[in-house]
Amino acid sequence: YEKYILWDQSDPTKYTRNLIFSNEDLDVLLMCWPPRSRSAIHSHECSSCWVVLVEGEVHEVQYDMPKLDKQFIESEMRNPTGAVGRCTKLRQLSDVKLCAEGLTITYANDDVGVHRVENRSDEPAFTLHVYAPGLRKMKIFRESGEVFVYAVASVPYHSENGSRTGLWRKDTHPDGIIDIEAWNKLQQGMSPSIPPTETPPNPPALDLKE
Repeated sequence: YEKYILWDQSDPTKYTRNLIFSNEDLDVLLMCWPPRSRSAIHSHECSSCWVVLVEGEVHEVQYDMPKLDKQFIESEMRNPTGAVGRCTKLRQLSDVKLCAEGLTITYANDDVGVHRVENRSDEPAFTLHVYAPGLRKMKIFRESGEVFVYAVASVPYHSENGSRTGLWRKDTHPDGIIDIEAWNKLQQGMSPSIPPTETPPNPPALDLKE
């Protein structure tokens, strides 16, 4: 698997998403986790996700699927890949360590809940992720109760089949948290400056769907 280990040379603190195999039924990726890195809390929409430890150790933290704000649901219907809104505060379900001496595989889908993967160690870690069907859309959550939805297809892989794609920009966020308006302009041939962001814009007040 060494040929698929490729780091972000412009920012070695980012984890990278490296595509190994893809067809109409599934995607297989090697995730490379620098020390102290972690993903955002995210859903998997219609996909199932198997995570297998390859080397090192990581923690998988699962949360109960929160209730979504009614305005967010309406916004997502109008804008399936750019809605921003609120949800209930996340409730942690589990915090499991994956390591060679113990558990080495975990599973997640939206019936189970949402999750994040963390490398809490001072050494790099590597995990194999299998998505079936391929992950094409996901929601990003904050523990305090915000939610952001985007299309995974808008976030390029750092590498494909062991070769860098050249599409991973210095300001590319591995979780796909971007300025949607700026991204749309970029796709239309314009060249806006897309600032890196850790969180989506502030959402409106919470209004839960009955």
